[in-house]
Amino acid sequence: MEELTDMIQEFQAIGQSTAEIIERVLRENEITVCEYVSVTQQFERGQDGLGRSLGSYRPYTIEIKQMKNQPTDRITLEDTGAFHRGFYIDFYPDGFSIRSTASQKGDIDLIEHWEEDIMDINDENMTDLMENYVMPEIIKAFEQ
Repeated sequence: MEELTDMIQEFQAIGQSTAEIIERVLRENEITVCEYVSVTQQFERGQDGLGRSLGSYRPYTIEIKQMKNQPTDRITLEDTGAFHRGFYIDFYPDGFSIRSTASQKGDIDLIEHWEEDIMDINDENMTDLMENYVMPEIIKAFEQ
């Protein structure tokens, strides 16, 4: 029974260490993580975290976007840039979320209007994050 207890404690320690490594990596790469959503998903593809299109602009908005030399073929959620510049990672005990300090656009809350999925990292970007940032650090920690 003592061996089982020791084994359980070791697995719990590994789990705790892994969670700490993940949080550290995310904090160290916060800009990159936020850009997965703001640049790769929203600006470049006009998609939410589930890969769904954010839609298309109305003719009047297309005219405004053209004057600003901004993309018109997809909704990017990039107008003044404040929404995307406000992105940060909010950590909590069992995970994290990407938030923005500037989600209000006039009287519209962008997150409420577009739903929480606009702030989620899609599967492709999550895989890239895990493979290129998180896993190398976990492997390094357990090789020591």
